[in-house]
Amino acid sequence: MDAHRHDPPRSSEADVPDIARLVASPTGPAEMIARAQLAMASVPRDVLLLDGCGPDHTAVITATPLQHVLTPGGLEGVERHLHDMQERGVHCADALILLDDGREEVPDHLLDGLAITLASRVLVAADRLLPERFGLPDIWIVGGGTARLVVLGEQDAQGVDLLVSPTVPLPAIEETITAAGAVLDGTPLPADTDRNRERLAELGRHHAACGLLKGPSRCHEAVGGDRPDARRVMDGLNAVREVLRRWSQQESADASMTECERVQTWITLLAHLPHPGALIDVLPSRAEGGGDVSEHLLSRIVNDASFVPHPDVMPGGSCFEVLEHTEGLLDGMLQAGEDDTALSAWCTTVETLAILAWWSHRYAQAGRFADHRLAHDREDPLALLLAAVVCGPDVPAWWPGGSSPKP
Repeated sequence: MDAHRHDPPRSSEADVPDIARLVASPTGPAEMIARAQLAMASVPRDVLLLDGCGPDHTAVITATPLQHVLTPGGLEGVERHLHDMQERGVHCADALILLDDGREEVPDHLLDGLAITLASRVLVAADRLLPERFGLPDIWIVGGGTARLVVLGEQDAQGVDLLVSPTVPLPAIEETITAAGAVLDGTPLPADTDRNRERLAELGRHHAACGLLKGPSRCHEAVGGDRPDARRVMDGLNAVREVLRRWSQQESADASMTECERVQTWITLLAHLPHPGALIDVLPSRAEGGGDVSEHLLSRIVNDASFVPHPDVMPGGSCFEVLEHTEGLLDGMLQAGEDDTALSAWCTTVETLAILAWWSHRYAQAGRFADHRLAHDREDPLALLLAAVVCGPDVPAWWPGGSSPKP
C-alpha cells in the first residue's frame, strides 16, 4: 500500500503474551504520557507522541495534533517531522496515539477505527522514510483508560497488515516511576490546564454578565504606541498572577471588588497593545544581543539560534501561566457578549500564547492556540499568518538543551 493512500489497513488481533508487562514497563504508555506532561508542562490531548533520545542522551519528546495528521497533507507533515528528528540525531522512538487525555471516555469507533488507521499511516511513513527509515516498529493507542499495542506486519501491493494486541487497562499516570521521581525533584506533574480554563471561562461569563469586569479604558495613555510601558505592563501582570491562579482553582464565583479592578486594569492594558510582539517585547527575555524583540519577530526566531525564550515565558513558566489564565477568562467574557476591549485583549493574548508555545517547540500547543484564533475570524490576516507559521515546516533556530542547534 502506498504510504500516502488512505486505504483502511488489514488489522488482526494478535496474542501478545507480555502485554501486561509491556503496558507497565518504563517504556509503556503511562510512563510515556507522564514524561510528555513533564516535558510540555501541560496535559496533552489528542496528539501523536514521539519519545526518543538524542546523541547526547537528551530526551526528545514531541507532540503532533491528530487533526493535523488527518488532513490531506498530514502524512507529509509526519514525514517532515521524522526527518527533522533525524537531523537532530534521533533515529528511533517510542510512539503513542493519545485520544483525549487517555483517561476520558471516547467513542468506540475512534478506538477501533480511526486510531487504527492513524497508527497504520504513522508506522508505514516511518518504515518507508527516505533516504533512511525511522525506527518505529510499533505504536500504542491510548484512550478511555485503556491501551493496546499496534505492530507493523507484512506489506504488499494490496495493503498493509497490522497486528493489534488485546486491550488492557492503562496504569495510573500518577503512580508511574516518572511521576514519583518528579515529586522527589520538586516538579510534580502539571495541573490540567484545560480544567482550569473551563473554570475561568465560567467565571468570565458570570462576571461579564454581572458587569464586574467592565469599566473605562483608562490605561491607553500608558500603553499606546509600538513601545508599551514595560513597567506598567509587568506590574499589571504581577498584580493578577495570584488572583487568576486562585480563580482557576475555585469552584465558586466569589471575587472581591479589588480583584476585579486588578483584572479589569490588566485586560485594558492588553487591549491597547498594538500587536503580540509588543507584549513579548516587555516579557522576561534572555535573548543574546538585545534589541527590539517585536522587530521581525518571527524571522528572528527562525534564523537566530541565540534567540532563546526565557523559562518564564515558556509553557509552565509563570508569565505563560498568567496569559493562559487570562485567555480562558476572556474567552468566557466573549461568550457572554461581544465587548471590544475584551475582544482586543483576547486576540493579543491568544496570538502571544501561540507564538510563545511555538518558540518553545511546543508545536501541538501552539497549533491549538492558532486554531482557536483562526476559528474566531478566518479572514483575519494575522490569524492566517499565525496558523501558517506555527503549523508550517519552519521551526525555531534554537534547540532545547543547546546541544543540537538548527543546521
